[in-house]
Amino acid sequence: MINRLSERVVSWLRREGCVEASEVPLFRYAAYSFIWGLLPFIIVTVWGIIFNALLESTLLILPFMLIRKFSGGYHLSNPGICFATSTILLGFAVWGLTVINSTTSSTGLSVAVFLSVVIICVFSPIDSEARRLSEKEIRVFGRWARVIVIAMLIVYIIFLAIKQDYIAFPIGFGIVLPACLQMPVLIKRLFANTQKKHDQKGP
Repeated sequence: MINRLSERVVSWLRREGCVEASEVPLFRYAAYSFIWGLLPFIIVTVWGIIFNALLESTLLILPFMLIRKFSGGYHLSNPGICFATSTILLGFAVWGLTVINSTTSSTGLSVAVFLSVVIICVFSPIDSEARRLSEKEIRVFGRWARVIVIAMLIVYIIFLAIKQDYIAFPIGFGIVLPACLQMPVLIKRLFANTQKKHDQKGP
């Protein structure tokens, strides 16, 4: 779907004389990346309309996208499955916001937020098999992940302190989600290391 849409965009640019033939692959990749980057915003907007939580869903996706960009985590190799999984995950997140907004206690979410900040600060970035990071990228991405997540934590605490839960809760969810997407990789690595140590010891 995204491939076809990016092809149509590039074809239109070609007809308008904006793109030379030699530039088609570059613009096709740029169009694909731009559309793919917009998908989370489109998905949460749809869920926000469905659950009557458009503001909350927007406040959720902004910290999520910023942190996820640098923290890394679990990635699916198949774009179709990735899109379906992202749609379901973000749908549950927006629905979860509507549930937690109907309660009076923020203790559980705050615990999850602080744990998520620790996980992201300690383990970021987590690269994927499809995109291995260089040593320089690991240092830069890790630094930015820590700066952004701590900044978001401060914003979360401020709005929580002034009793603006309808703003604080989505930001908190936006911090927790990237950490959740790191967990499958961390668990996989833990099992791999345990198995490796077991194999080294021998029978």
